[in-house]
Amino acid sequence: AWPPTCLNLNDDGQLTVKTNFNIPIVGFNYNSNSTLAVEGTVSGLSELEATRRLETPSILDDIEVHGIFAPGNSLADSIVEGGLTIATDGTLEMELGGYALGTEYDRLTVTGLSTLDGILDLVFLDGFSPANETSFDLFNWEGGVDGEFADIKTPLLSGELEWDTSELYSTGTLSVIPEPNVIALLGIFGGGLWVVRRWFPVI
Repeated sequence: AWPPTCLNLNDDGQLTVKTNFNIPIVGFNYNSNSTLAVEGTVSGLSELEATRRLETPSILDDIEVHGIFAPGNSLADSIVEGGLTIATDGTLEMELGGYALGTEYDRLTVTGLSTLDGILDLVFLDGFSPANETSFDLFNWEGGVDGEFADIKTPLLSGELEWDTSELYSTGTLSVIPEPNVIALLGIFGGGLWVVRRWFPVI
């Protein structure tokens, strides 16, 4: 019968739930290095302990993350209906596999205050590599932001490109831009071309 009165997820185990999951009702015991993947809404989980992994598109209530929180079971437009704390030993994992929000890359809305520390881990899927001057609307910080991620793990980009995180904590946007030396070279090239045209006009 569902829900069970008591459920133990052993060390290194994995449980996939295809409905909503209310942890106090189920009496869930979440052990080390285990993964809980829920296709519905998770409720009653106030703390995700270290070495635990949670995959879900929806969390009800406040949650403090010491393990790994991966919004969605795969790519998803996810929500935390409450506050989100990424602790010093916590990781927020976001997947990027294309440019379509919610179906090709993750986006997370947090309705309460987001208290940030720990790690933001960006993961490319299926060989994806974003082009220059593209952006990803990763976060909707509805309840505001306190702090910043202590570390942002980003995949290497192709060519002379780098990540721009300047709007990550305001609009929730992460962008791809040319490296500064490339911009400088373009400026020098443009200036030199102007000089050539100034002294040697095209006839």
